[in-house]
Amino acid sequence: MHIPDMTKQYMAQFLKRLPLVSKFFEHPEQVCMNYYSHLSFSLRLTKLHAYGTFVSAVHAVFPWMYTNEVSHLNQKIRTLLIDSGCQEEDISNPTKQRKDE
Repeated sequence: MHIPDMTKQYMAQFLKRLPLVSKFFEHPEQVCMNYYSHLSFSLRLTKLHAYGTFVSAVHAVFPWMYTNEVSHLNQKIRTLLIDSGCQEEDISNPTKQRKDE
């Protein structure tokens, strides 16, 4: 079923005015994403963090395994964060303190 773009925009605006539903849109809009792109990006990071947890645990027990994997993974995640959405703060400089800290 095809829903016209104008109808989608009207429905989105209506839903954003509902208190609970608006919570689903606030943060994604702050980082220049929509709900679905934010969901997809966050799930991708979840997968990378899960992998990082696994290789860290293996490396803890077997120090010769995955010796550089976590460092490479951290760099990949950092690059993904820098390149995603829009940034109000400079996450490329980890020495800067975040606004909410």
